[in-house]
Amino acid sequence: MLVGAGVRLSNAQNELLAFVKEYKVPIVYSLMGKDAISEEYTIQYGSYWCLWQ
Repeated sequence: MLVGAGVRLSNAQNELLAFVKEYKVPIVYSLMGKDAISEEYTIQYGSYWCLWQ
């Protein structure tokens, strides 16, 4: 799942964390979405810009 600034703008950080924890969804994030999810969630692959460089 790609996490971006929309999560922050809609104040949906808690809902996102609950969803990805329940379904064990791996995430990547944009630069604007980096702080949208807690570092306690361990299935993170970092920024998607880094994946294609």
